[in-house]
Amino acid sequence: MIQNIINKVFLLLILLLILSCHKKADENQYPEQEEDIPTDWFDVEEFWSHATGNSYTFLFENSDTIRIDMSWYPNTYRKQIQIKEGETVIQQDISFYPCGKIKFIMQEWNGLFDSFFGKFYSFDQTGRVIEIKDMEESFPFTKEQVLSLLKEMNVELEYAYRFPENSDKPPVWQIIGKDLSHLEKSNTRYINIHGQTGIILKDTIIK
Repeated sequence: MIQNIINKVFLLLILLLILSCHKKADENQYPEQEEDIPTDWFDVEEFWSHATGNSYTFLFENSDTIRIDMSWYPNTYRKQIQIKEGETVIQQDISFYPCGKIKFIMQEWNGLFDSFFGKFYSFDQTGRVIEIKDMEESFPFTKEQVLSLLKEMNVELEYAYRFPENSDKPPVWQIIGKDLSHLEKSNTRYINIHGQTGIILKDTIIK
């Protein structure tokens, strides 16, 4: 009798241990949930009450300040926010599932610096973050440092783009600039800068 009770308790403990391990395995499928992750919700009914075709401008405070556009694509709503800061436009794209729950967030610079920045967030339909991609991890050599380096090289920035790291190549700042060394000439400089070390990988002058 006592042995039977012990056996049942033992089996119950094993079952609880298995369930606990299974739960931990499921939780490990997700990245750590950050407290400051942006969250948003798309009001589907509000959208279609204002939409002309498949889009409408939610807010437009003159071309020098802020613009918010709402759009519908197959199976996805999109909210695009553009804020102009100097010669750079900061753009945030937020995608939503058809039900209105957040799906994806990404940010990019448009202008002299034209590339993605910050963190990309992907969400499942419960609102849980399922993937985080941090662009800044690959580019500790910042855009401010790029400008400082170009100044030392006597180059005026005309365009900068960041190429993320992949299996074959390191993260790279691709720069197009005007060579100011000889003001009587209009030479273009094509420069590649390592995104982690700041080392110049390529510097070509096109006369």
